[in-house]
This record gives sequence, C-alpha cells and structure tokens, in this order.
Amino acid sequence: MRFITWKTGAVVMLSAFLMTGCTNDKESQKQNDAQKDIQKEEVQQSADLGTTVNTEEEVISAVLLLGNTGEELFVDIENDNPFFGTIPEEILDENGDLITADEMNSGDVYLVYGNQIMTQSYPAQYPGIEKLVRQESANQEYIEKYQQLLEQFCPEPDMTQPPELSVDYRQPDALVTAAVNRGGYQWTVQREDGEAESVIADSAHVLDWGELLTEIQLMEETEMELVFTYNPQSVEVKRWPQKERRELRSLDVFSEGELVEIQENEEGFAFYAEPGYVYQITGTWEEGTAEYGFCTISK
Repeated sequence: MRFITWKTGAVVMLSAFLMTGCTNDKESQKQNDAQKDIQKEEVQQSADLGTTVNTEEEVISAVLLLGNTGEELFVDIENDNPFFGTIPEEILDENGDLITADEMNSGDVYLVYGNQIMTQSYPAQYPGIEKLVRQESANQEYIEKYQQLLEQFCPEPDMTQPPELSVDYRQPDALVTAAVNRGGYQWTVQREDGEAESVIADSAHVLDWGELLTEIQLMEETEMELVFTYNPQSVEVKRWPQKERRELRSLDVFSEGELVEIQENEEGFAFYAEPGYVYQITGTWEEGTAEYGFCTISK
C-alpha cells in the first residue's frame, strides 16, 4: 500500500510539473510573440516615416569630416556610408573626459551611440545620436580617403547668388527637412576684373506666391531651424495668418505682418512656427539680402 501511495504521488507530482512547464513555455512564447509584434510595429512606423530601424543595439565606428561652412558629415568606416548627424551634448575624448563640439576635428574617429534610426536619404540623416566617444584625433588618412564625399555633399558655397534655404524640424520619431523657395533679392558680387556687379530680382509679396509657396504640415507649435547653404549675418522673420492669403483678392494693401522672435545659436538661426500662418524669412549677407517663404497647415 505504501508503494502504491508513493507511486501515485509521484505521478501527481510529475503531472503537476509537466503542467507547470507547459504553462511557463506558453507564457514565454506569448512574451516572445509580443516582443516580435512590438518590433514589427516599430519597423512599420519607421517605414511610414521614411526611416530605417535596427532593432539590435549597435555602435557605429565613424570618421567625422567638417565642411567649409561647418557641416558635420560622418562616414561609417565599416561600409563607407556617409550620414549627417546631430552632435550630442555628451562628447568624450580618448581619456573619457568631456569635450565640446568646438574641440572636434576633421578626421576624428568616434564610436557613435544612438537609437539607430536613420532616414532613407543619401546621405542618411541620423538625428538620434546620444553620445560620441573619440578613438583617434585628426586622422589624415581618413581625411584624404573621404575627401571626395566631403566635396560632394558639403561643396564650397556659390557666392555669386543668394544661398538656398531649407528648414529642419522634428515630428514624432523623425527629423524632417523641407526646402523653402526663394523670392526677391538684391545681390552684389565682384567680377574678375574687380568691378562690382549688382543684381536686383523683384518678387511678388509672399502672400501672393500662390503655388510657389512651400507648404509645411505641423501638428503644433514647432521649432524650425533655418539651414542656409551659408549663414547670413542676420535674419528677420514675419508672419501673416493664412486667412490674409485667402482674402488676397479683396486686399488693396498688405498688412505689415507680425515679427517673430529669432533665436541664434551655434548652428545658426531658429524660431517657433505655428500651423495656420504664412512666414517670410529675410536674410542679410555682406553681398545683399534675400527673401524666402513658406506656409504652415494643420496636420
């Protein structure tokens, strides 16, 4: 009887163990499936935003190349792929000491830490860099090796005409770059014979640009970074409500517009834009002035 009782108990214990094991396996499988679903959703969201996602944590070894007007172009040493990146606050030198962006040199080799989300453009844009750790300083071999990429993507500015303008702004999980059309300008250049040549290009008021006015979709008030091919000495931004553009035909004169506060930083100039306005940007250089414009609509 004792033998039968022990055997029955062992069977019960074994059954309980198998049931627990099955339950744990099922729970583990559910967790794995849930994690895969999350990763699939992240990849799909990234695809919708025009970006690529690497779900495995990696560190990129890249060389930094500085353009003539301060652009930061990185090149992934492993595959020679160039990308533009946002310089983070945390930058460490070879000894692990904090340094500033001003202490970074062309040819520096860095370990690049970040969220691995890049745009699908070429070169890619990598706004999610979180930390840089320098491994080498001013490696001349890399400068010579990648000089052609630097000249291709960070060319010398053409000073014979006003620069182009684009705006960088953040949307959820993405950094967006939008080209902004140029309007009228006044520009003076020195000819080869030493004589000055002035050009005046008239343009309609920004409210009257029609289809030439760049449209930018915004969800809310958003910081807009002005990215000129080379920075002006000063910038002025004005705005008008979209309704003044719609009522254009009934207007005899245009209102003065509202001045927008400008923020100047190491990168250049920035301001905050809201949906429902027309914005005019006026830049001033030693050579002259130029106007640019875009409008914002609710997303």
